[in-house]
Amino acid sequence: MSSSDTHTGPPAGSIGKPGRSRYRPGSLEIFGAILLVAIALRDPLESLLARPALQSWATVFIAICVQATPFLVLGVVVSGAIAAFVPAAVFAKIMPSAPSRARGPSTQKATASPVDIVFCTPCARTSPELMVALT
Repeated sequence: MSSSDTHTGPPAGSIGKPGRSRYRPGSLEIFGAILLVAIALRDPLESLLARPALQSWATVFIAICVQATPFLVLGVVVSGAIAAFVPAAVFAKIMPSAPSRARGPSTQKATASPVDIVFCTPCARTSPELMVALT
């Protein structure tokens, strides 16, 4: 086999040019763009939000978001801790092997937890079949 027979480049059917990837904006860039548009359109938005109906809606929306934020943060932290520190074998032991029978126990465990779906998420990540059963 000669040195000209070896191929080190991309596969023959690859799409696109080698070394170049298409730019995709991340969430930070999208948030920045929305923020810049909101700053640029401050006066029209201010007059729009001065209406009583929209003020009531904004008050309720912000109240719901403020009240839900601690539970969302707690859920993410607890779910991450469970996923990081509890081995998958523990979930395999405590959950039924058939996905159709796993819905009940996982729902009961989620109801007992302080946050809605803290227990279901790491359980479902251990088994794709369980993920389908939980949805």
